[in-house]
Amino acid sequence: MNDHPLGQDEQVLSCRLFDELRQLSKTATFVEFLLESTDQARRVCQQYAGRSITGETDLLLMKSVLATAELHRRGATGKMQAGKGDQLSDLEKAIRNVALKAYGDTVKQQLLAAYKLDRFQAHALDAYTTSTKNIQFFDGGGLNPHFMGHEPQLWGGYGDGWSALGAALTQIPTLGQLGIVLTTYRAPRIPKEIDEVLEIVKIATLPVETNIHHGVVAMDMGQLHFISTGISYCYHWRRVAEVGGLVAITGVSGCYINPFGIQGWIDGAEVLYPPKLVTVFEGTNGIGYNDGVNRLPVVHLREVARPETGQQRVEDNTYLLLSPKDDRLDAHKMGLIRDLSRYGAKVNQAITALGYTPRGLMYLTVDELQRVQLWVSRN
Repeated sequence: MNDHPLGQDEQVLSCRLFDELRQLSKTATFVEFLLESTDQARRVCQQYAGRSITGETDLLLMKSVLATAELHRRGATGKMQAGKGDQLSDLEKAIRNVALKAYGDTVKQQLLAAYKLDRFQAHALDAYTTSTKNIQFFDGGGLNPHFMGHEPQLWGGYGDGWSALGAALTQIPTLGQLGIVLTTYRAPRIPKEIDEVLEIVKIATLPVETNIHHGVVAMDMGQLHFISTGISYCYHWRRVAEVGGLVAITGVSGCYINPFGIQGWIDGAEVLYPPKLVTVFEGTNGIGYNDGVNRLPVVHLREVARPETGQQRVEDNTYLLLSPKDDRLDAHKMGLIRDLSRYGAKVNQAITALGYTPRGLMYLTVDELQRVQLWVSRN
């Protein structure tokens, strides 16, 4: 990775469609895929676009996510965030154009129509991406149209903007549905109490492989917590030193909402996870973030479909240890992964046949791995 603040951190990225291209051409590069600069790349993308009614818009979102991640890896988004966009190479500018194809008012209307979002859901995505969503009335007494609390006048049958937002996320394809596994980042909130322990510290002190339940406790407006993350640098990361570092989530159930909101692409390229996400603490990269002034940790979480049987569990409001960790389970899981890694494409067939969202073996629970192993042995 090139020299930029997160250059020493590993951003996991895999794409099922690129894997299909590599099966056709073992020498195909990721940039060739993004730019569709070869016949094989164009054919793979055209075939994908024709697979479903939303194939073209799915491809548009997928390529925007992947292009942004590639620009992040190259340090280009860091340059743009610092106001140095004129220093991009011609290749980086071409990749940026791919990312930006998912943006603009006309494209936004096409996306809303393709995924059949109603006007309340579309409005919720706009409102969520504003800084005033928790303010009901302006100083002059007028109703804030972006207030997301309970207000039937704004949200109709949904009652509040959070319910409309949750419904919208069921319409937009997730990263996993786009065939992507990706690491995205978030800056934790600033503590409300003077003596409150930083979220980064709470997570970092947990034993590795602890299960964390996110968004299970009602917040100030009555909603459960939606986890906002970014593919790359955003405005909110100005507080990174104040909050002690960044949280990285590698997963599949987040939705790329940035093109649906009112913020610009350069503001992080937001991926939003719905409440009740379950993750596993993978460990801490003690020098994951280094901007030349601040040298801070990045704590890494990995999404899992459900808690591992026998592992200790915590809720994201307290991070208290609720039950002992079973170290034997970790060894058993790694043994299953090593065994299944020998079977290559057959494992992917099993994951699809069993109805699991396509993802790497580390992102399956022990129970799921055992079912995959049984399917592979029988087929």
